[in-house]
Amino acid sequence: MNGDGLSGNDLLYIPANTAEMNFLPITSGATVIATVQEQVTAFDAYINQDAYLSKNRGKYAERNGALQPYIVRFDFSTQLELFRNIGKNRHTIQLRVDIFNIGNLFNAAWGVSNFVNTFNPLAAAGIDANGAPIFRMNRVNNSLNYTTYRKGTGFGDVWQGQLGIRYIF
Repeated sequence: MNGDGLSGNDLLYIPANTAEMNFLPITSGATVIATVQEQVTAFDAYINQDAYLSKNRGKYAERNGALQPYIVRFDFSTQLELFRNIGKNRHTIQLRVDIFNIGNLFNAAWGVSNFVNTFNPLAAAGIDANGAPIFRMNRVNNSLNYTTYRKGTGFGDVWQGQLGIRYIF
């Protein structure tokens, strides 16, 4: 939109209200997938659910202005040693418990990553008769209704436990 010939690097203008939103229908052949009003409603909801976007309506988003939510993960480990001297040799049994991302054990929302659903919620579709840019809202998983972040579902996002036994002689 800024004429540099590149796409995906322009800073987003955050409309002050729905009257400033200018969309074209999303179509596939002759089938309308999303109307203008559906996109206006979905994009307004997208702005309202995001703290940074909702605070900066009527402005351009600053590069790196929004920060991903902070995440805290911590682990717990404990070890017990039992030993006995037999003759000149020391025999030891170590019992160990490790819990990774232990906060998630106590609260399912703790220690879970946030991933960005899309870095480009809008796709430029041209300009209207007044020279104003027209957009189409990008869909995520074939839906216009999504949030800025989705929760992680990897192994690091849930607590894990490990038991260990070691015999040293």
